[in-house]
Parts: sequence; C-alpha cells; structure tokens
Amino acid sequence: MSLLKLYTKKIFDIFSANWKNFLIIGIIYLLVFVIFAPTSNLIDNQLNDKIETIKTSGHILNLLIIFAIGMLIISIFAISIHNFFIYVLTKAISAGDFNFRKLLKQNLKNFWKISLFSLLELLIITLSIILFILPGIYLLFIFSFALIIMANDNLSIINSLKKAYRVFNQKND
Repeated sequence: MSLLKLYTKKIFDIFSANWKNFLIIGIIYLLVFVIFAPTSNLIDNQLNDKIETIKTSGHILNLLIIFAIGMLIISIFAISIHNFFIYVLTKAISAGDFNFRKLLKQNLKNFWKISLFSLLELLIITLSIILFILPGIYLLFIFSFALIIMANDNLSIINSLKKAYRVFNQKND
C-alpha cells in the first residue's frame, strides 16, 4: 500500500473515532475567522473611499502597493493561524490527547516556524497558480501533506516538503 493511501486511511480512521471532537474544533475554528472577517470589509471600505478621492495616478499606484502589502500581511496571518491550528490538531491526533489548552501551550514555540512555512506556502502557491494553474494545485497538495508531516515527524520545513513530495509521488505497488 502506498504511503499516500496509508496516511489517508489513518486520517479517516482517526476522524471516524473522534468526529465529535472535530465538530467542536471546526465550530471554534469558524468562530475565530468570523471574528477576523470584519477587518477585510473595513480595509475594502477604506480602499473604496480612498480611490474615490484620489485624482492622480501616482497616488493610486502608492495606494495599491500599500493595499497589496496589507493584504499580504493579513493573508499570512490568516494562513498562519490556519496552519498552526492544523499543526496542533495533528499533534493531538498523534498523541491521542485532545487537551487543546496543554497542546497550544506546548506548540506555541513553533508558531514562528509555522508562520515562515505559511509565508513560503502563500508565495509559492500564489505564483504557481498565477503562472501555471496545474502546478499550483499540485503544490497545494504537497504543502498540505508537508504541514502534517512536519507536525508528526518534527522535521524542518525543507525536510517536510521533501518527504511530502516523496509521499505524494510514490507509485502504487
């Protein structure tokens, strides 16, 4: 059996055994992003107000650059929260312990590593999707597996990406 099928079966078995915990986690996860959702509307409204009042193209270009940097920062923050949540959830599944307060405290030291991973993920996948759609989707799967492998095996970012690439590209026997 290929590693991809083995990992998928393990994930499904764990999900089946703990579906109530995953439902609670999902609700908490959605609430966190509902809290942050108004910030994107606020930025959008302010951008629309500024564009209406700006008359020269130089100001519009400066505003668009500032907006792009702001959206990049917000995106990295949101993806980092998402990836940290997946990282902690993977650790909980591996340990068989769903005490999230304890797991959050233990894994908070890895937040910067996960943030760097998230930045790399955002930039590579965005550029891949813009330039070449299919490789971008392919890399999305690689990064998804790499995060779980990084949490399970305590690997560095590069080593987890290499292992995810090997797992994803393994031929079925």
